[in-house]
Amino acid sequence: MELIKKYFKNLVSPEDNFYSPFIDLKRAIFLAWPFYIFSKIVFLILVVKFLQQFINFIGAMPEEVAFGSFAQFFNYAAIFKMFFFSSILGVIFFPLLVIMDYFFWKILLRWLLTKTGRVVTDENLKLIITSSFSSYIFYIFPFIGSAMKRISQLYLLTRSLGKTQNISVGLSLFIVCFPIILQIGLFISLILAAYVAAI
Repeated sequence: MELIKKYFKNLVSPEDNFYSPFIDLKRAIFLAWPFYIFSKIVFLILVVKFLQQFINFIGAMPEEVAFGSFAQFFNYAAIFKMFFFSSILGVIFFPLLVIMDYFFWKILLRWLLTKTGRVVTDENLKLIITSSFSSYIFYIFPFIGSAMKRISQLYLLTRSLGKTQNISVGLSLFIVCFPIILQIGLFISLILAAYVAAI
């Protein structure tokens, strides 16, 4: 129960993960998993509702209408199975995805913090990153949950870095947003390269 309280408290003050009880990687996965499972259940319910409405809409159309004549080619059961099995696979491999996310941030933060002259330990990085996994709570919101999770994770990482590594908000925000900045830079470079090649 204390860990669950800590998991929710991390949304407000993620830097408190440096104080016992710690939410390590295993605990973070265990606490985040139910929210991900809930999101997939809601997703499948919405898929079923959408398919039912779509079937009713198609069924109400006259055969003379071009789209209505193609209704026989839609295999609704196969569509649902596709979403169902992809959701099941997502739930099964959720721990692996979280571990990959963890190591991505660990490698990136260590490299960038080292470039700024900071000395960080594995334990500190682990506590910073796992405290940001409280953002998985936002998966309870349909449609926008994934986006809210990403934004809140960036915020939690920024705050943890600033508070625990004694760096400015601007620098911690730059470190956390570095992958986004890099992607935007690469995208602009590709556009400019394509433009120059077209001249």
